[in-house]
Amino acid sequence: MKTNEFIKKVKELGYEIKRSGYNIEIMFNDFIVAGVYTDQMHVMTFYSHEKLLLRNADKLFHLLVEYAKTPVEDREEEKKFYL
Repeated sequence: MKTNEFIKKVKELGYEIKRSGYNIEIMFNDFIVAGVYTDQMHVMTFYSHEKLLLRNADKLFHLLVEYAKTPVEDREEEKKFYL
């Protein structure tokens, strides 16, 4: 899964995105609910708390897993150069 596609799908679920270097944090009501690295495979965090009442938590979790399983070299769009 491409990074841009991942971010778009997460936002469609109603979450906010905060990028910091190679880290993508997923926010809900000003709380970090998940995170994933863009430069590492199989690394993610997911925090679930009853009081936050996360929307679409199962869909978010599956998106995180799919993105984390994507090889790093397949996450970015191909760069095109024009002369």
